Amino acid sequence: MSDMPYRVRQQKLVESVQADGLDAVLVSSTGTLRWLCGFSGSNGALLVAREGSWFFTDGRYENEARDLVMSGIVSDVGMVIHGLPAALAAQPVFAGALARMAGEGARAVHLAIEADHLTVDSHEALLEALSEHACDCDVCPRAGLANALRAVKDEVELETMTRALRLTESVFLDVLSLVREGVTERELAAEIDYRQKRAGASRSSFETIVAFGSHTARPHARPGPRRLAPATPILFDFGCELDGYCSDMTRMACIGKPPPGFREVWDVVDRARAAAVAAAVAGLSSQVLDGVARRVIEDAGYGDQFSHALGHGLGIEVHEWPGVSKRADHTLSDQTVITIEPGIYLENRFGIRLEDTVVVSQAGSTRLNRLSTETVLL
Repeated sequence: MSDMPYRVRQQKLVESVQADGLDAVLVSSTGTLRWLCGFSGSNGALLVAREGSWFFTDGRYENEARDLVMSGIVSDVGMVIHGLPAALAAQPVFAGALARMAGEGARAVHLAIEADHLTVDSHEALLEALSEHACDCDVCPRAGLANALRAVKDEVELETMTRALRLTESVFLDVLSLVREGVTERELAAEIDYRQKRAGASRSSFETIVAFGSHTARPHARPGPRRLAPATPILFDFGCELDGYCSDMTRMACIGKPPPGFREVWDVVDRARAAAVAAAVAGLSSQVLDGVARRVIEDAGYGDQFSHALGHGLGIEVHEWPGVSKRADHTLSDQTVITIEPGIYLENRFGIRLEDTVVVSQAGSTRLNRLSTETVLL
């Protein structure tokens, strides 16, 4: 990606906080840092204002940080030894940036921080450090500073996410050849992780779920030593990170004849998924969309067995804003990518979840998945 999208994103973030009466933003969450400047390390902070942007990190990432300056993504770089962001106040680069924002009148700078990311301890340490170094800075906690901006994907992001999903779908088809009586959940999960990396992914986007039999009734089952037996359903839920963006997909398989009731429940879940995919459109409440799928499941008599949200935003992180649940009333924006993953979980029997990734637009939604949601019989 060229440096232009990063500068545009920084400008949009500044404009959004200025509309709230603020001068600048201090970002330290890894996902938003990557979105704003491409930095992928574990320790960094970006100060963004109308006057410019300044990046801070420690010596481990010095070369990567200098690249951000040379490519014009940020104005300057400050190096710190101790943890961010408390150590920033002692940085000449940080003090200079605040002075530039304050101008000749030396007014207080109103600085937004990520209330939903920064710990209470780090917040207090930042305030103390600013006071010690006589920095006239009014620190203003704000939640979800970049959520709505990050939710709208550009064409490069959409293309990258589509490639990540294609890789995941390919690995799923590949791994089906390893499904046989006696294999363990843990072995199949390890193969998925390995094959995604071998195909070009940097990592799995979350801990891969492979569950057999009654274990599929646990929505976030962790793969264990359980061995596959005949007439057993299998739930696969996994994804990868490719070029900085995530995929996420859930599919069902069964070795031998499915257990009694499986086909009926699968049909309910798939109808709920299809109804939500058809209903998704820019401007719709995410809470309303959740209700579209939930009503299908409730009308079939399984409302109490659908125990989680319908889906979530997807992008640089596998779980992004907006949430798609009965408790999240967010308006879906044009070019937002979400997952739609209804499920029914019957304790001591089996669980079924089917997950698609869709791009929401003003014309409706586009399903990015190519693979059918039909249960694969082996």
